[in-house]
Amino acid sequence: MTGGEIAQIIVAVATLVSSIGAIFIGLHNTVKIAAVERATNGIVTKLVDSTATASKAEGKIEGRAELKAEQKAS
Repeated sequence: MTGGEIAQIIVAVATLVSSIGAIFIGLHNTVKIAAVERATNGIVTKLVDSTATASKAEGKIEGRAELKAEQKAS
């Protein structure tokens, strides 16, 4: 084998190793992104639930205040 052929083999092996490494990094990133997405969706769900509960409580307080005002007016 000549020097040129050896150089081509080295370049081909380096390219193969780089490609395999990129695949593993991509899979790792996919798993990490999925974990972040699950965590974010959980936080949003909790926020929506707490906001709904707070709004309902606020509405009840306002309704009771209106009822007391109507009873006093009667």
